[in-house]
Amino acid sequence: MAAEIARVVRALGENVVGLDATPLVGGLDTATYRLDVRLSDGTARSHVLHHYRGWDPVRARDRVNRERRLLEALAPLFRWAPRTLLSDPDGAWLGEPATVLTYLPGAPTPPPQVASGPARDTWIEEFARPLVALHDIPLGRLPSDCRTDDPDGGLEGVAREARDDDLSRALLAALRRTGPPRAAPRALLHHDYWYGNTLWSDGGLSGVIDWISARIGDPQKDVALARCDLAVTLDLRASNEFVDRYRSLGGPWGAFAYWDLLWALMGYRWIEEWLGGYAELGLSDLSLEEGRARIVAFAESALRAASAS
Repeated sequence: MAAEIARVVRALGENVVGLDATPLVGGLDTATYRLDVRLSDGTARSHVLHHYRGWDPVRARDRVNRERRLLEALAPLFRWAPRTLLSDPDGAWLGEPATVLTYLPGAPTPPPQVASGPARDTWIEEFARPLVALHDIPLGRLPSDCRTDDPDGGLEGVAREARDDDLSRALLAALRRTGPPRAAPRALLHHDYWYGNTLWSDGGLSGVIDWISARIGDPQKDVALARCDLAVTLDLRASNEFVDRYRSLGGPWGAFAYWDLLWALMGYRWIEEWLGGYAELGLSDLSLEEGRARIVAFAESALRAASAS
């Protein structure tokens, strides 16, 4: 594999004299590597390689091309996104599609596990800031093939995967009764905004990664996922603190009760997988019992809010 990766780096026009390829955690659907390259002039550079190993070629080609076009559009507008250096949708380098991105400093960092204080407040504000900037990007600056979210967020697909128990049935009933917000504003959504897709360096948020789920939709759907993530990784109160920070920084107001219900249903279904991802990225003390209790608390809070609306 090292020889193949070296070919990828040389395609960037670099005179490589040394190369270290380190697998990165969190790449659930692609083989992801940090490439540390040493050049003949004595300098060093780092890149990120996504290798679509084992993918359907047509689907992988579409994904590589869509990601490249989106990141090119974001480059002058959103400082937290990586840039595409080289893309190979046809698999000329490795036999399968691949892309090389700029390496952003930092690593995913879970919220401080404290009930209050400056560290917690700063983390939540830093977490909110990129989402506000993302939702402010003019839609006319985006690629014409940027996907549009389903009005109901793909409810029926979510329903097919849901658990068959009282809580799941209650969430589904509330979702169908409430319905998605009408006349909601439209914005670019990251659509997978949780701490594992953020990078932190020197106490601040330095990057947002994994853009393949991005689409145009109701910005409150992004807010609701971040709320759900914080309710599990920190506490239920943090989810409301996040909304306060998001709005104080200029994020659009809107109704997120429906989206809370949707993410609660998904989080409750996949809590074991979520906890595995958290543990891989540094939040290893959260037990399955506690994680379940937290997602249930978030779901019950969403149900109460939906009943009151």
